[in-house]
Amino acid sequence: MSGFDAFCQQAAVFPITDAVLDRCADLGVTARQGGFSGADADLLIAATAVTPSRTLVTGSTAHFAWIANLRLENWRFANRIP
Repeated sequence: MSGFDAFCQQAAVFPITDAVLDRCADLGVTARQGGFSGADADLLIAATAVTPSRTLVTGSTAHFAWIANLRLENWRFANRIP
């Protein structure tokens, strides 16, 4: 079994629905109008998280901070003691 296969067995895979694609398109427009990063992969990841109100866990919260109603958690700081 490859490392990727092992990862996929333990990871949740979320479908790309019409609602996710619609939200992704909306985010693309907002990104362009606001001068934010509009990388297709980032927009699709964010739309997949925000559409059903999931938390997006990332080490690059700055890439997503401009997106309204998107809950973010920075995995780089998750294990730090306050």
